[in-house]
Amino acid sequence: MPQRGRSLPFGGCFSPPPAMAGDGVGAVVLAAGEGRRMGAGRNKALLPLGGRPMLAWSLALFDGAPEVGLVVLVVAEGERSTFERLIGEGAGRKVKEIVSGGATRQQSEWNGLGAARRWMGEDGIVLVHDAARPFAPAALLPALIGAAQEAGGAILATPASTGVVAAAAGVVTAFPSDLWAAQTPQAFVLRGILRAHEEARAAGFAATDSAAVYERYGGTVRVVEGSADNVKVTTPEDLALAEAIARRRPA
Repeated sequence: MPQRGRSLPFGGCFSPPPAMAGDGVGAVVLAAGEGRRMGAGRNKALLPLGGRPMLAWSLALFDGAPEVGLVVLVVAEGERSTFERLIGEGAGRKVKEIVSGGATRQQSEWNGLGAARRWMGEDGIVLVHDAARPFAPAALLPALIGAAQEAGGAILATPASTGVVAAAAGVVTAFPSDLWAAQTPQAFVLRGILRAHEEARAAGFAATDSAAVYERYGGTVRVVEGSADNVKVTTPEDLALAEAIARRRPA
């Protein structure tokens, strides 16, 4: 069973429904990373971007997506009260539960997926998204969800825009031409991604994201072409680029 994180008591109590009317679509937003390369001294998901916290952009994406019925937010345990306050101020109307992250991204995904299972059917679609990608394209969510419904898994990705080589022992061994840069959200049938994570945990397999876990254990992952604006904010230079993108977007 996925490890439970502590819940955020909306309306004074936490009471997941005993059964959902439909399997639906949910989102797990990961905001538990330390962001060491940013060097900001605090969680980068809380840094101001375009006049609001970076996380607020991702929450607004799912708030405005009619396909998405609920959001689970994964945060560092020591920052829980800060995120609770942000949600209490009106960001993330669809957030049903806040859970603690783990020591690794993979553990944080596992915790978030376990919470999603308490709110939606296992035949539903779960979107796994990085809070550090504030500008995921809303227009692509239907295609992403549809691809996951057909194949079991799907990711947003863009063709690699720079030359990439394969190397071993300091020597180039290949010039692959069909590489894509993975983005989030990544979409999966909840039952399948839970099973893949369970197998990965049993085998001690560690991966960079859920798509790698899912593919490793036999899942098919479709590619939906993403957007150049869907940048991941990791460094101060990335944040400057994100500010430029934010200035082009409605407030």
